[in-house]
Amino acid sequence: MPEAAKFLRMSRSHLLNILKGKVPGLPPIPHIRLGRRLLFRRAALEQWLQAAEVGTPSAGAPLIGKDARC
Repeated sequence: MPEAAKFLRMSRSHLLNILKGKVPGLPPIPHIRLGRRLLFRRAALEQWLQAAEVGTPSAGAPLIGKDARC
C-alpha cells in the first residue's frame, strides 16, 4: 500500500480514507485484500486517476490562468 500511495502522490492515511468511502466525490479505488494486505494493479490506479480527473469540475482547465505571468 505505501507504493500505491506514492504512485498516487497522497498520504497513506488519505488513501485509506478513500478506500473506506470517507472522501465524498471520488470513485472507489479497485483493490484486492489478502488478509491484512491491500493490493493494487498499476493499470487500475491509472484508470482510477483518469476517472477521478473526469469527475472534477475543473478537468481540462489549464493549471495556470491565461492572465498569469511567470
